[in-house]
Amino acid sequence: MVSADSWRATAGVLTSPAIPRITGASARRRGRRSLRSRALSGPALQYASLQIPGLAERRLRSRSALEGLLRSWAGPHTREAVAEEAPYYAELLSRPGAAHSALEPLRNLVLSRAETAALDKPVAVPVLSVQGELDPVQPAQAYARDTHHVTGNLRQATIRRSGHFPQEETPAGFVRALLPFLADVAPPASA
Repeated sequence: MVSADSWRATAGVLTSPAIPRITGASARRRGRRSLRSRALSGPALQYASLQIPGLAERRLRSRSALEGLLRSWAGPHTREAVAEEAPYYAELLSRPGAAHSALEPLRNLVLSRAETAALDKPVAVPVLSVQGELDPVQPAQAYARDTHHVTGNLRQATIRRSGHFPQEETPAGFVRALLPFLADVAPPASA
């Protein structure tokens, strides 16, 4: 599963025969933001603030700052439940190097030639792309561009009443999208 801004980390393995299928959940898409009006929105400014070294790491280790980020990126129906997890995530991100490592894919917006070449090649394995219906960070147009990056079986699922974290906001809806996909692309059982 490719989750939340880890395209860069997986760029080198997407064409590997060892990767039989991919599921993306709220993963960052290449290209510009589709809705220019969102450029100055609260979530967009928060995303941009994560680019500032030092400050961004402190924000991710702060329970109150992380709670604000989670609340604003979650869907309106699940904000409080997602924000309640902020102490847990802040504790995890306080471990040495964890906050820095979590932010690294966001900061490396300039890709090397090899990374650009790897990302320009469409993947030919089955892909499930999952989007939260109310995602304030990634507009629906970003998910529409998935068709340009996949030559294999592409299935797209929109999870109702969910924001940027569909796997956490509505886990039952996420599982309802994931299990049929995995059943369809599973290799046949050997007798």
